[in-house]
Amino acid sequence: MLLVLIAMVITIITPEAASAQDGVPLGQIIEAETLTAVNAEPEDRFAEDASGGAYVFLPRPQMEDAKPNSYIEVPIANMQGQYTIRVRAYAMNQGTDSLRYGFGGQWPSVGLQYDPPGWQWREISVYGYTGDTETVLIGAREPARIDAIEVIHMESASVSPHQHVPMRPEPNAYTPIDVNPPTFRWLKQGEASYRVQVARDARFEEIVLDEATDRTFLRPLQPLEPGAYHWRWRAEAWDDGKWAAAERFEIDEQVARWPLPPWEESFARIPEGHPRIWMTPLRFEEMREWAATAEGQEAIDYWAGRMDSEIGKPLPLEEVKQKGEGLTREESVVQRVTFKNEAARTAGAMKNLAVLWALTGEERYAEEARRRALLIAGLDPRGYASHQVSDFGNGNLVEGMAWAYDYMQDYFSEDELATVRDAIRERLAITAPIFEGLEQRVHNAHAWQHTVLQFMAGALAIQSEVPEAREWFEWGVKATVALYPWFGGADGGSAEMASYFAGTNLRSSMHMRDLIFFSTGVDLLDNPWYATNSYYQIYSHPPRHMRSQFGDHAGGPQSGGPHATAYVVMRYRAALLQDPYVAAYAENLDGDPVSRVPLVDVFNWLTLPLPEPRSLAELPDARAFHDIGVAYLHTSMERPDDNIFFEFKSGPYGSYRHSHNDQNTFNLAAYNEPLLIDTGYYHSYGDAHHAGWTMQTKAHNGILVDGTGQPNSSLDAFGRLIAFEQGQEYMYCAGEAKWAYDQVSLDRFTRHVLAIKPDLFVIYDQIEAPEAHTYQYLLHAQQQMAVDEAAQSVAVMGERGQAIVTLLEPAGLSFSQHHQFDPPALRWRTDRPFEMPDQWHLTAETTDAASSARFLAVIDVGEAGGAPSNVEPLSGARWHGARVTREGSTVVVGFADELPGLDGAMPRVQMQLGGASANAFAAAVELRDGAVVRAITIGGDEAGVAGR
Repeated sequence: MLLVLIAMVITIITPEAASAQDGVPLGQIIEAETLTAVNAEPEDRFAEDASGGAYVFLPRPQMEDAKPNSYIEVPIANMQGQYTIRVRAYAMNQGTDSLRYGFGGQWPSVGLQYDPPGWQWREISVYGYTGDTETVLIGAREPARIDAIEVIHMESASVSPHQHVPMRPEPNAYTPIDVNPPTFRWLKQGEASYRVQVARDARFEEIVLDEATDRTFLRPLQPLEPGAYHWRWRAEAWDDGKWAAAERFEIDEQVARWPLPPWEESFARIPEGHPRIWMTPLRFEEMREWAATAEGQEAIDYWAGRMDSEIGKPLPLEEVKQKGEGLTREESVVQRVTFKNEAARTAGAMKNLAVLWALTGEERYAEEARRRALLIAGLDPRGYASHQVSDFGNGNLVEGMAWAYDYMQDYFSEDELATVRDAIRERLAITAPIFEGLEQRVHNAHAWQHTVLQFMAGALAIQSEVPEAREWFEWGVKATVALYPWFGGADGGSAEMASYFAGTNLRSSMHMRDLIFFSTGVDLLDNPWYATNSYYQIYSHPPRHMRSQFGDHAGGPQSGGPHATAYVVMRYRAALLQDPYVAAYAENLDGDPVSRVPLVDVFNWLTLPLPEPRSLAELPDARAFHDIGVAYLHTSMERPDDNIFFEFKSGPYGSYRHSHNDQNTFNLAAYNEPLLIDTGYYHSYGDAHHAGWTMQTKAHNGILVDGTGQPNSSLDAFGRLIAFEQGQEYMYCAGEAKWAYDQVSLDRFTRHVLAIKPDLFVIYDQIEAPEAHTYQYLLHAQQQMAVDEAAQSVAVMGERGQAIVTLLEPAGLSFSQHHQFDPPALRWRTDRPFEMPDQWHLTAETTDAASSARFLAVIDVGEAGGAPSNVEPLSGARWHGARVTREGSTVVVGFADELPGLDGAMPRVQMQLGGASANAFAAAVELRDGAVVRAITIGGDEAGVAGR
């Protein structure tokens, strides 16, 4: 069995090629004409530049998603594990040529987008399960020309821990397991049913789980006992029912357990009556009683006033619009955004209009909701107002109709109910095949942000009248329990980063929880991510503080405090979890929370008792979210104007979706003002500036190798947070990003950050490569930086704070600075009015190529205009260090030259640090009048420091 996925495009000079007859030798380039070709034809018009002067021409095109008509057979013996197949192919039509490839039931295609036309290498990633000899077919989607192939067996350590398509069955030895039982996931093999077995032993004699399913994922109901397991799967009607090779995984005793009752019991709780979305009929009676109280009446009065202004308002979708065809990328985005906004203005009010009528009986609210619901029901779900134009827009329309249908059963006529119900069903039927494939494409950001939730709400509203709707809802519950959150784990992080988390996932995560909980009793709060995720919000965007700069966000690095809705969601979480620190965060809301959430949320969220708040000052200054590879270091998180905020990222999700190509990069803010910044703007996802600058490594405070950075949108370009610790005097973290670079090979790129409280940050980089390279150290700021090239220092000045960066190693760096974006930041969307001023970009480049490099930088942070410290290098045998002299004290710091283990194990060296010595990987001491007043060791212990 075999899985196939596109990896990337690269250009490599062809070495001397080998030939293959019966099998493909690994790691050698094979002339295509030596392999078996089916339905090929002779041709030599491009032979001059072909490898070996000949190639295979596959003439028969095939657009359907099926086995190609003409193809080359690539046999791979004993195939088990991950392989890269490099294919040298020719495209002559500037992007219209493409290949089809695969095995069994999977036949994806890959375009050959070369301009000008010519021979170039394409890489495909494949995975073998059985250990048998398997034959990959590489053929034509349009006519194709192939002259050489190379098959490389990949090392498992280079495989990303996260997969969009489940090339390798999960869980496996490299999959993080955050909840017990884990979810089992594998590649779809046509229309098949599957069987999954889990055993204690590799021979499958001690089987602990044996289940059949018609899905391509299985989330068992009961946890497994801690220990090591083997598991396998098979497609009953495919490949003769052969078992896939077993994968091994382990369940640690510390992994949270989340048992579930039988699904039949949970789904039997779904109410037959209405309302049932974010409510039950019984609970709605409780809401009626609440509405009669002074608190409830106040909320009713507020939302009645808001909805009165909606009555009779002209609606943008009343005007018939045609879906644009043949649009440019920019025109398509404008159409998408326009429809999304129009759908929100048409359908968004219905959640309050319908509930107001159900609570008050005021007919004007019902009539307005009726008007809107019937308008939406009459729209063409395949035209302008479609999922194809905007999934968010379509989701808003589904949800709007669901609110009206669910809460206004007694107001609509039978014919009107049927009209709305049929419209919901039709839109769900269009999107059901898309959403039900999420288990195969799990990192679908839009789906998990909103649209699956809206799909489930629509299905739940009509489930007692439409049998397939019940099936859709049950699938959504099972998929959410099994796969959500796709962007984080037990530490509570969000790989979409802070802006997208707060804007799309924080609120919707609670709506997803409520929709499932109130209808089935299954509580997502039992997922460990929910228990810890509030702390991601606390540390990434403290109250009244600027936000973390990582990831996509609409404006520049400066940002205000959290949005009011974030405080309200945190209030709800504080009440559910009875967490006093989350309650303290929520206390920072200015204004009435009733105005921030719909009426149903006012009742569900704001009527629960809160725990007594405890000050955020009691929390540790720093927190690491290993699940997403981010560490947030604060000095005074509860006092924004005094805080120094340093953030570091080396993430296992790579540069996928709304994350960037920024493994082993950092940002720095001081006194609620950005100093060392994440540059570029997010005007539209994937436009020239966003894809060509904002996402790129060159836009971040990182390191380029030979001027190249990390690739866009790649789960394989990942990093890992390998160490984190903190104490009263320090905070420390380290990341490894050797896997993140695709155009160069690195053996190691380990970046260490040692924060010596309150205002000194030391960054130490260890780079090892199999070949010599030049390295470019990048820094970015809002204003021009003052450079002292002789001292290798860079001054970053703000209105309130400053950061002086001194690059002590290596010597002889060449400095340059500019304030241009390439590509430039252009405004072409009228709904994004934020300013996009120039930002400054500094490069400190090594002058000589080397296979090994060490960078040591000291960042001295202080108030604007303050006297800088004196920073000078200090090193010894097998270690690199610095002496920082400031008024009244001297800080001496050192790092070992030797590399730590990828598991965080630290080598120790003996270092002489002023008046002290240390046996550690890293150490720092502060001296006053020649006496050591504090000492810090990393990878050592306090007893390793002498001279105190």
